[in-house]
Amino acid sequence: MLDWKYYKLTSDLYPRSKPSICAGTQDGKTQIHIAWLGGPDKLMVLEHVVNGSNPPQQEWRLARLAQPAPSGAGVVLTSPIVIRQNGKLALYTDILERKGMSVGRHGFIWDSHGREVRYDFNNRMWEKYLAALEEVRTALAGKQTTMPGASGNCKQCVWYSYCDGELLKNDDLTLVRELGVTKRNEMYPHIKTVAELASANIDQFKSGKRTVFRGLGWDTLVKLQERAKRFNAKTPPSLTEPIKLPVNRRELFFDIEDDTFSGVCYLHGFVERMNHDNSTERYVSFIANTPNAKDEEQAFREAWEFLANATDAVVYYYSHHERTTYIKLSAKYPTVCSEADVKKLFDSDRTIDLLKIVGRSEWPTRDTSIKTLAKFAGFRWRDPHPSGAASMEWFRQWVDGGSVDAKNRILDYNEDDCRATRVVLDEIRKMSSRL
Repeated sequence: MLDWKYYKLTSDLYPRSKPSICAGTQDGKTQIHIAWLGGPDKLMVLEHVVNGSNPPQQEWRLARLAQPAPSGAGVVLTSPIVIRQNGKLALYTDILERKGMSVGRHGFIWDSHGREVRYDFNNRMWEKYLAALEEVRTALAGKQTTMPGASGNCKQCVWYSYCDGELLKNDDLTLVRELGVTKRNEMYPHIKTVAELASANIDQFKSGKRTVFRGLGWDTLVKLQERAKRFNAKTPPSLTEPIKLPVNRRELFFDIEDDTFSGVCYLHGFVERMNHDNSTERYVSFIANTPNAKDEEQAFREAWEFLANATDAVVYYYSHHERTTYIKLSAKYPTVCSEADVKKLFDSDRTIDLLKIVGRSEWPTRDTSIKTLAKFAGFRWRDPHPSGAASMEWFRQWVDGGSVDAKNRILDYNEDDCRATRVVLDEIRKMSSRL
C-alpha cells in the first residue's frame, strides 16, 4: 500500500534538485490511466552541462539495489530483462520518462561490490516490460483471472502467506516439486490439481518420447506424477538408489552465516557429535565481532584451523554455499589457506554435501530445502522466524547497536541449522536401512 506522506515528500523534492532521494515514491499519470505506485531504493539527481547549456540540464538517474550475482562478480547485464527482478527498474524508468524527467531508457544497478553499473533497456527488453505491464492492467481491470504459483522466490515475498494458502486450498499443481508455473500452465487445460495428476491416466498425453505438453518430456511427466502420488499420500521418503555413507566416530555438521550484500562471512558454526549419540552434541562457533576485514579474517582463520585439524571427523554441509564461500575467503585471505587447500578439503571423502545425497531420494515435500526436510522429520528451530535474511538483520543489530539478544539469535539460528543437517542425515540413514 502506498504511503501518501512519502509520495508527497518525494514529489516535493523533485523540482529542488536534491542530490539523492532514498526510498522515494513515484506515480505515473497519463490521460487514460492513473497508473503505477512504488518506491525506488534510491533516486539520484545529477546536474551536468550538455552542449554548453545554461542552466545545466538535469539527468535523473535511477538505481535499485540488486542481489549479488551467483558468481559474486556482480550483476550480468547482457541477458534479456527478467520481469520479476528488473521490472521494478523498468517501471520507475517509465514513470520518469512520462513525467519528463528522464534522459533515456536506462537505470543503474548496484552490484555485489557496491559498484554502480548502468542498465540499458533495449527494444526487446522494453517490449517485454510493456507486455507485462499490460497483463497487470488487464488483471486489475478484472478482465483476466490470475493464479498464484509456487517458486523458489516465494518465501521472500510479502504476499507469501496469502498465496501459499490459495495454493493449498486449490491443490495447485505447483505444489509438486519441480512442477513450476510454466509446466502448470501447459498442463492446466487437462490437469488442474495435484489429486488429478496423481490419479490421471497419463498415457493419453504421450507423444513418442515426449508429451502433448510443450517442453515436457515423457520421463519428466512420469516422475511428476509419482511425486504427486507421494505428496498426496504423504508416503515416507525413500532412496532412489543405494548409497554408502562413511561411518566415523566423530561427525561435524557445518553451516556459515554471511551477508549477501556486503559479502562478509560473519559466522562459522559446527555441531559435533560422537558415536552417533545425540546426547554428546556440542556447538562450536567462530564469529566476527564486526563486519571489518580484520574480524572476518580472524573468524575464518579459527574456523579453518578447526576444520583442518579435525582429520578424524566426517564433515557434513548442505549445498555448495559453504564450499563456494570458502574459496572466496581463501582468495581474500591467502595467509589463512589457499584455494587448493579448500578444494582438497571439500573434495575429500570425509567432506560431504548432503544435498547431493538428498538428490538420490524422494520426499513427500514441495522442495528439498534444509528447513523443509528437517521440519518434515520433526525438527523445529527455536526462533519463530528463522531465515538467512533474518540472521543478516540480527548481525546488523548487534554490530550497530550492541544487542546481545540479536547476537544470541544468530548463534541459536546457526546451531539449529547445523542440527537440522544432522536430522536430515539421520533420516537418510533410516531410508538406507529400509532398502
